Amino acid sequence: MIVVSSVIAKLKQERKAIGGLAVGLSLLVSLPVHAALLINKSYTPNVVNPGANTTLTLTIYNSNTAAAPGVGFTDILPTAGNGDEVVNSLVSKTCKNGSGTTVPSVGTVTFSPNTQVVLAGETIPAGNGSSSGSCTIQLLVSSPTPGTLINNIPVGAVTSTQDGTNSSAANATLLVNSYANLTGSKSASQAYLGDGERMLQ
Repeated sequence: MIVVSSVIAKLKQERKAIGGLAVGLSLLVSLPVHAALLINKSYTPNVVNPGANTTLTLTIYNSNTAAAPGVGFTDILPTAGNGDEVVNSLVSKTCKNGSGTTVPSVGTVTFSPNTQVVLAGETIPAGNGSSSGSCTIQLLVSSPTPGTLINNIPVGAVTSTQDGTNSSAANATLLVNSYANLTGSKSASQAYLGDGERMLQ
């Protein structure tokens, strides 16, 4: 009888331990996955004349091995003197997973007013453990006013329905020349007046 009771008690302890492990695993599985996002930006070229187009490239990276849904941001374009940097057109919007395979983009890009860029509802593809998934937006922008334009997206500006955000800021600098480059040519010709006299024209 004592042996049987001892066995039953041991079985109860093991059952309790297994139940606790199951609960722990269940809680672990149900923990929310936060998106791990990074944003980068650049101008190409980064030196232009007033009114000339340059390509603004914005790329969001997702280092998680699960896709990051519902990603968005607002990029307020910089101002130089009395003139704003403005968006002229959207060039492209592409997404790739960590393996480099192109994935359809589901987000929308708007620029109304044309002094800001708004991304909404994008899903950033999953990384593969060694390389991040990404989505890249390219736009043609210009500024009518000479000066140095610093485009900044601050920490926390990128949002996601998984509560992830960018932990570092993204900056890019555009230099608008103070005057347009001038090109031209000049030449001189000789006209003979007579008695060996010459006049340059």
